Amino acid sequence: MRENDKSIGDAVDIGDAAEFRFYNVTPVFLDNLKFVVENTRRIVQEVGLKRFAFCLSLHPQGTPASAHADRLVEAYRYLSNELADVDGIELGILLQSTIGHGWNGKIKLTDEPWQRIVRLDGVPSQRMCPSDKRFRDYVVKTIGKLASLDPTFFLVDDDFGLRDGECCCPAHLAELNATMSTSFKNGQELKSVLEKMPYSDKLKRTYEEQRIETSRIFAREIRAEIDRHAPSIRCGYCMTYMGYVFAEEISKILAGGTKPFVRVANAYYLNTSTQAIATLQGVTGKSATAVNGIDERIDESDTFPQTLRSEGATAMHAHITS
Repeated sequence: MRENDKSIGDAVDIGDAAEFRFYNVTPVFLDNLKFVVENTRRIVQEVGLKRFAFCLSLHPQGTPASAHADRLVEAYRYLSNELADVDGIELGILLQSTIGHGWNGKIKLTDEPWQRIVRLDGVPSQRMCPSDKRFRDYVVKTIGKLASLDPTFFLVDDDFGLRDGECCCPAHLAELNATMSTSFKNGQELKSVLEKMPYSDKLKRTYEEQRIETSRIFAREIRAEIDRHAPSIRCGYCMTYMGYVFAEEISKILAGGTKPFVRVANAYYLNTSTQAIATLQGVTGKSATAVNGIDERIDESDTFPQTLRSEGATAMHAHITS
């Protein structure tokens, strides 16, 4: 993270250029929490880094989904207690998945009867649709339990938000039909009409606005639940790739009365080529401009220890200093 605010974390002074702060995004192994504690202590001792984001996924797993979620809450409670003696340590939570990244493909992770996202091409997804209040309530309730444990911050990952081509589930179609006095029966019908329209058309703009409003509602509920337990807890947002339109607004909703912060979508996966660094500059510039009203921006500079996608040291240095 490069910025001038000193409100959170330790800073590395690099002279007149800028300040850098680093998060360690820490995997949480539910069956080996002792290892997580030991590794966190090792990083503090060997690196001096004291700012950690424990990676917890709230995407529903198992039935009832609340059972797995409660394991995550207890895991954070354990980690927080075990590391309480480390002077100056800041323990936050990366909500690594809520709606779902889609990595599980067609594999069903839960039998909860909650609405899944349906793409405009009619293909159902294993991503959960935030139009379903039952799903939102599950996520919000779990975040409330975590907030009661007083983490330093939350950071909502970039699966939060509807992607291009989402969603034409019954609830979203019904809302669009009611607003526009249309009678679309499925996504294919809607898609065939939208493809022929300019963006300025009222139907297309209404469709986009309702997609964004779904995320606004969800974000407001999350922030309200955090405020119910601890209004001072900061909550940041990892903007979705190409999610330039709504990233700043969602970030500010999640922040509530605290100072907003956002992670821009500019990962440099797989070290593809040195030429790709130049392309990445453009991506970073677009992302940063989209959230120009937020001073505190985090660079998505590394994916260690996900070895397949991790940057080498030279690439990481080029990424965060370019």
